Amino acid sequence: MQAAPADEYEKLRKASNRDVHDTSKNTTLPIAREIVEAYVMDDVKLPWYIDLLNINLENHDLTEAQRRTHLLAEAFRKDGAPRITENLDFGGKKGECAMRLRVRGADELAGAQV
Repeated sequence: MQAAPADEYEKLRKASNRDVHDTSKNTTLPIAREIVEAYVMDDVKLPWYIDLLNINLENHDLTEAQRRTHLLAEAFRKDGAPRITENLDFGGKKGECAMRLRVRGADELAGAQV
């Protein structure tokens, strides 16, 4: 199962600019891969794929995406069903997250670096 996301990722990296913008191949595409891997490969299945996307809207930093994804997964393991229903970076100032989380147990996400 692990080979399928990796194979698809490589196909997207090699795709023409018309199909996958060259600029996104080093920014959003690696983050999308991280999200897919977290959703598909994690032992504990998160119920909402969209939450993984929501926590990474406007984020172009792979390390930050990995941190946010890990924190959401840990919060789900801890409390059962946290939800992220807004963009973490919406209305935030540099270095802080202004989003009001609708998540129990994911308070660390509120400190996301933007």
